[in-house]
Amino acid sequence: MNAPKLPQPGLITAFSYGDGVGRIQLVDGTELRVGSRNLTQVVSFDAEERPLVGVRVEVHEVAPHPLGGFRATNVTRLGKEVSFARVTSPSQWQKTLREAGLSEAHATQLRAAMRPAAQLSIKKGACRNGASKIGGHPDVPSSFTWPTHEETPLAFVAQVRLPDVPETVAADLALPSQGLLSFFVGVDGEGAAVLHFAARTRLSRMTPPLDALLEEHCVGVKEIWTPPDLESADELFTGDTNAVRIYEAAWHDHQRARGDSPLHRVGGYAVPVQDSPEHDGERLLLQLDSDDAADLMWGDMGRLYFLFAPARGFASARSELQSG
Repeated sequence: MNAPKLPQPGLITAFSYGDGVGRIQLVDGTELRVGSRNLTQVVSFDAEERPLVGVRVEVHEVAPHPLGGFRATNVTRLGKEVSFARVTSPSQWQKTLREAGLSEAHATQLRAAMRPAAQLSIKKGACRNGASKIGGHPDVPSSFTWPTHEETPLAFVAQVRLPDVPETVAADLALPSQGLLSFFVGVDGEGAAVLHFAARTRLSRMTPPLDALLEEHCVGVKEIWTPPDLESADELFTGDTNAVRIYEAAWHDHQRARGDSPLHRVGGYAVPVQDSPEHDGERLLLQLDSDDAADLMWGDMGRLYFLFAPARGFASARSELQSG
């Protein structure tokens, strides 16, 4: 096998940070092996893991590989280093994914698949009646009957004031624009209830029939845009393994940038601890993360999800707890 004509541009098609090895495909179709020590002009390995799959490079030198073929020994980057740490809007995702090597068609697909969400952030201070909050005692109408699962009272975990929810999220989930949503769950996530109390209903704080599961914390609400989880992206890019690799690297880069910040949200894509909790047309309604600052812990640093089928309303709601 003859060595490829050099220098020649190519694309990193695979890379494992764990093993420190990957592959480069040149424009003439030649596939080269490459190790991390030969990619130091492409990315800094002293910092956090950076997306490498899909990066355009130029190979200047190669050497025979002991297992056959060739390995790249002198590689430089074509274009600037791509980071997804501060990418937030659909248009930014589309632009940055194109820079990372994703095709225009796939980048446009990804942009169209993004979902709006209402990010919930813990606030200090007492919660007024009917406010959005996590934990504490629920604010309910006089006609309220405490929900149960197999004759055991469910625990109140959160309530969301619907006027706080951004219009994009309400439209995406077909939510009412007014009123209050209350969320209840059973032990270990078994059994759930999501109740809608209409606007202008007089609400009073009710003491639960069992000790409060969570401390009360008011929450602020902010609109964000969430990218598809990896399972959804795999379905979106069916058959294009390189596109899946590029997006997987981008998604992990974006998630790493959040650090340990809790992911409490209404709507958007769930961030799975294990597999995607959405099944059979379900949508994420509420995600509550483990959060030391709010004294929230779901199993072993897990997350609690409330899912529902928008076409069937809140009666279809169920919960799922995933833990590490």
